[in-house]
Amino acid sequence: MIVNKDISPTRKIYYLGAIVLEVIADNGNSADFFFTYDEVKKSENISMNLFTLTLDWLFIVGAITSNEGSISRCS
Repeated sequence: MIVNKDISPTRKIYYLGAIVLEVIADNGNSADFFFTYDEVKKSENISMNLFTLTLDWLFIVGAITSNEGSISRCS
């Protein structure tokens, strides 16, 4: 594995994914897309593009599911 010289994890997808999962968990394991974005935006300066990329990654690894604009954590 190549080690990245960037010491700030705040722009990394795995870090942002953890924040997204925490927001969803705090909301009863299901949350609206825009509500989740607003909550993450409060703590991290994240663009909509980076947010959707983070959601894509979480979906690919099987951490979340989506149903008509609602994001749910997988068990």
